[in-house]
Amino acid sequence: MNASVVAGTALGPARLRTVFCTCGGLYGALVLRRLRACAQLEICGIVRSSRVLDPRFGFLQGAIAQIRRSGLAYALYLWCTTTLADALCALSGMGRPTGPGDAAARRLTTRDVNDRQGRAFLAECAPDLLITSFFNQLLRPETLAVPTLACLNIHPS
Repeated sequence: MNASVVAGTALGPARLRTVFCTCGGLYGALVLRRLRACAQLEICGIVRSSRVLDPRFGFLQGAIAQIRRSGLAYALYLWCTTTLADALCALSGMGRPTGPGDAAARRLTTRDVNDRQGRAFLAECAPDLLITSFFNQLLRPETLAVPTLACLNIHPS
């Protein structure tokens, strides 16, 4: 039997269904761009965190808590690498889909990917892989159990 038929389809090996989680910004856009360029991956879902520090906080309260926790300089750095970078990426087109099928990738913006809506979104995507990069939410065991193969965290440090 042809190896490509066993591994995926008669046209080639199966691509791994991948959900990417990020809070956006420069690091998230750079990692997503590389993932989209990988022929072995199909980005079937993108989860974007909408929260600042804690899911209970709104923008202003979250920003104040971030400044208190990390200082003004680091809070400004975070703003530049997320909010400002998102605006620049949108202007440059860096955030646009580039791989086959990426335009159809499901998208969810959430304050807590572990809640019922977040886990339902992940289940609908039916991912093989869950990749996080510059994501500011802790994943609970039941969320980590959704992908069939693995979860991977890519940290910018």
